[in-house]
Amino acid sequence: MTDLVPLGASKGIGHKGFMPYGLAFWVSKPEAINMGLGNIAESEKFIRPYLNGRDLNQQSRNRYVLDFHEQSETFVREKFPKAYQHLLDNSKKIRAEDKMKYRRNYWWRFGQPSTEMRAALEGMPFFIGTTETAAHRIFSSLDGSAAPDQKIRVVACSDWAIFAVLCSRVHVEFSFRTGGWQGKGNDPVYQHTNTFTPFPFPDFEKIDPSVLKQLRSLGEKLDKFRKSQISANPKQTLTNMYNCLEAVRLAEHVADYEMSDWDKATYAECSIAILKQYHDEIDTMVLAAYGWSDMARVLVGRQGATKPHQPKAQEQIEAEQTLMFRLVALNKERAEEEARGHIRWLRPAYQNPTGVQAATGKTTDMDLGVVAKIEKAPWPKTLPAQIAAVREALNEAGEATPDQIARRFVRARAGTVEPLLDSLAALGQADKGEDGRYAA
Repeated sequence: MTDLVPLGASKGIGHKGFMPYGLAFWVSKPEAINMGLGNIAESEKFIRPYLNGRDLNQQSRNRYVLDFHEQSETFVREKFPKAYQHLLDNSKKIRAEDKMKYRRNYWWRFGQPSTEMRAALEGMPFFIGTTETAAHRIFSSLDGSAAPDQKIRVVACSDWAIFAVLCSRVHVEFSFRTGGWQGKGNDPVYQHTNTFTPFPFPDFEKIDPSVLKQLRSLGEKLDKFRKSQISANPKQTLTNMYNCLEAVRLAEHVADYEMSDWDKATYAECSIAILKQYHDEIDTMVLAAYGWSDMARVLVGRQGATKPHQPKAQEQIEAEQTLMFRLVALNKERAEEEARGHIRWLRPAYQNPTGVQAATGKTTDMDLGVVAKIEKAPWPKTLPAQIAAVREALNEAGEATPDQIARRFVRARAGTVEPLLDSLAALGQADKGEDGRYAA
C-alpha cells in the first residue's frame, strides 16, 4: 500500500508501549504490596499494573511494574525503600554494563522514557490497546493506570466511537492489508506507521448524531461483554472467543465446514452468538458512518482475512477490494485536505489545544498541537555532535522516525538524520523496527 499517506489527524495518538530494559522492574502482586502498593501515599502512580499481549488476549498474569519516571534516586530510596533495594540489587549491576549512558546513570528508571506516550495518556480514564502480533486483530480498553508493554500498540483515545471503528471490519481489514504477517502462525502484525497513521477515520463531526451515539454504545457494550465472559469463564481467553467466532462465520458461509468440539464448547460457554451480534452491528454502523452501507450485505457477518488461505466467495473478495480502494481514495482526499490546512483531529483538545488550523502547506511540518510544545534546538555543525544530539533526542522521544527526530532541530533533514540513527542501531544504541521507526 505504497499510495497511502500518513495523516496528521492521528498525530501523537499511536504509540509503542513501555520498554523498561530489565526484568527487575516487573514484580508480582504480593511483591508490589510488600513494596508499598496500597500502603504508601500515591503508590499507585509508581507501582502500576503491567500488561503485555498475553494479558490482553490470553490469561492475565497480575504483574506490576516499578515506574519511577523522572523521580530522583533519593526520592525512591526515601519513599519506597523496599522497591529501591530491589532495584539496587537487581537492576544497577546489569545496567552498569549498558552501552547507553542514560540507562547506566538512571538504573532505577525505565530504559526508555516514552515521554510522548506518557503525555498522550496523562489523565485518561482508559486507552485502547492491541497486541503487535496475534492471530486476531483485537482491540481492548485498558485502564488509564495500567502500563502497556512494548508489544502492545497503544491508541491514546478514550472515545468509544473510535474504539468501535478500530474493532470494525473496515479497520481490521485495512490492518490486514497494510500491517504484514509474521511468525510460524503467519499472524497479522499491527504497525502504527502503516496501519494506524494512514487510516482515514469517518468524519465524526458530520456523522448523523444517532449513528455516533450507537457507535459509542456498541463499542462500550462489546468491550464490557467480552470482559464479563472472561471473568465468568476463567479458563477461556479472547483468542479462544475469536477462534470460535471465526469458526461460526466459516460454518455459515463455507460449505462442508465443521466446527470442532472445542469451538462448540466455547460457543456455549462464552455466548459467541452475542459476540457475533455486537460485531455485526458495529460493522453495519461503521459502514453507515462512512456512507458505505451498500457494502454491508456482503461484508457484514463474513470472516475477514485473518489467514490469507481461507476460502471466500468471489463477491466477498471483490467487496474487500472495493473497500480498500475506497479507503485509499479517502486517505488521499484527507491528505489533500490537510495540505490545505484542514485536519480532522481525533483528539482536538490534546492535539490542537489552540484550536487554530494549520496554514496551507504547513501540515507536513506538524507545526501545531503536541509538536509545537517541543522547542527546536540548533542542528550541530560537527558529525560527533550531531550523533550525540540525535541519540539524546531519541532517548527523549523513546521511539521516532527520522523525520520526527529531524523536526526537533533547526535546519535538520530526515535524510541526514537517518544514517545517524542507523549508526546508533549498528552500535547497539538504538533499535530499528520493520516499520522504519527507531527506538532508544
